[in-house]
Amino acid sequence: MSEKIRLFFEGKLEKQLLVKLDSKQAHYLGNVMRQKPRDLVRVYNQKDGEWRAIIREISNKYCLVLLTEKIKKKIIASTINLVFCPVKKNSLEYVIQKTTELGVSLISLVYSNRVVRKKTNIQRLKSIAIQASEQCGRIDIPLIYEYKSLEFFLNSFPRKGKLLFCNFHDDSRTKEIFTEISKKIYTDVLIGPEGGFDQTETNLLSNYQNIVSVKLNDNVLRSETAAIAAVSILQASFKR
Repeated sequence: MSEKIRLFFEGKLEKQLLVKLDSKQAHYLGNVMRQKPRDLVRVYNQKDGEWRAIIREISNKYCLVLLTEKIKKKIIASTINLVFCPVKKNSLEYVIQKTTELGVSLISLVYSNRVVRKKTNIQRLKSIAIQASEQCGRIDIPLIYEYKSLEFFLNSFPRKGKLLFCNFHDDSRTKEIFTEISKKIYTDVLIGPEGGFDQTETNLLSNYQNIVSVKLNDNVLRSETAAIAAVSILQASFKR
């Protein structure tokens, strides 16, 4: 059987190593995908690359796979950082899934003043990112961090960095900024909450010289749409 199933494994991977997968992965292989001993799968992580593996044992509690051949080397992750204000659960999970597929390397969740959702299950979001990476073929998993306020995030942002702020109300430099995007100047993109930042936060943003505003579209975009569009634009610029 051709190995089409990919599984992320945080531990060390090397040739002829017998890897023990956890109960969730064993359940997925045995009960969902109907795999059995001698079937082939792929196991990967960013540090050790991607490996072809053969199932040796499988039960409801664990699965043992033997690594036989490296088929992808470790990679250097992209440098795109999505700074995003959390939205409703399903929409947030959708953003995590799709931006992982698009290749974002870091997702910074910022709890701005107008964010209704003040608590997020980070472990679930990490699981969604892992599942998305397994499906789309990438080896690395984006990091996910939380910041208690916009001010807290801005204070931690590199002084020499450039933050692209997707701002529907400011079209003054859009053409110029898109030209600069094509030159791979920007790697960090900020998406505000539904309804936008409040006046205090808007003033805070205006005080940072390394933040530039760009209007993505003439239509008002939902936060999740703006996030996916912005990451796609940046990713496309790096592929040129």
